[in-house]
Amino acid sequence: MPDYADETTTELERKVKTMRWVCVVETVSYCVLLGLWIAGSRLGVQLAGSLHGTIFLAFAAMTFGLMKPLGWTWRFLAAALLTGPIGSLIVLQRLRQPVPSAVGVRAAA
Repeated sequence: MPDYADETTTELERKVKTMRWVCVVETVSYCVLLGLWIAGSRLGVQLAGSLHGTIFLAFAAMTFGLMKPLGWTWRFLAAALLTGPIGSLIVLQRLRQPVPSAVGVRAAA
């Protein structure tokens, strides 16, 4: 059921949409960090590393927050967090599937 009268999406659908963006940004920030490291830019690595670390923490927190509503296992969560940018792509692929609670709402409507 939508949370607001004017909204057609649920809170979970909005969180999933945000999480998709965070997955992409996390992977891109890692690629930038890797590129700066390969180029030998010490200052760039320090700045990009700090930014990437912050983005990764947001990714981890959102992954924990969406774990139960989306029915993810602890094993999936560990794989997503321990594999770094590959994990964010795995999560992104999993998020492309229909949102469980939204499917039931649409079917009942």
